[in-house]
Amino acid sequence: MSTFQQSTLNRTLNKSNLVLAAAIFLTASSISLADSSTTTNNMPVPESQGAPVQEMIVEETPNTKTVEVKNPGTVARSIFTSEIINREPANDLTEMNNSSDRIYFYTDLRNLAGQIITHRWEYNDAVMAEVKFKVGDGSRWRVYSSKNLLPEWTGVWTVFVTDENEQILNTNTFNYTQAAATETTPDTTIK
Repeated sequence: MSTFQQSTLNRTLNKSNLVLAAAIFLTASSISLADSSTTTNNMPVPESQGAPVQEMIVEETPNTKTVEVKNPGTVARSIFTSEIINREPANDLTEMNNSSDRIYFYTDLRNLAGQIITHRWEYNDAVMAEVKFKVGDGSRWRVYSSKNLLPEWTGVWTVFVTDENEQILNTNTFNYTQAAATETTPDTTIK
């Protein structure tokens, strides 16, 4: 190949790369805008709950490059509850007193088929339990884990839902409180 032909080819490739870079930039910009308005059950996902990150796949062929945005999996619902009935949470707890010693964490997963999902239970910045789930086939999968609590473990508990790459998909907290002291009445029986 002559120097002139190589120079022409390099200019053409540079222009193609600029066009591709602009396309990727515009795609990434629209993804960022989409991520900032991600909703779950028509409620905005707070930044602390780890909005899903979209993965871009670049496929290269001899004449073209295709950029595909992979649809990420999400946690549609995450709820602390006192029990699970027919694969659904019985209630939605944000606080529980230490007269109860067991709590469940329920998650409704979307588009995570075949992945390993973990519920990581933390208390006082220490990991107290990790429960792993293999998500089955299907676009929706419901899972739950539970934790037996000692009465002295009062305070804020956090469960992180992570994917197999340890990316946080969701975070939820509940407060384990001291039960109100029961009043004792003096024995007033006359003897």
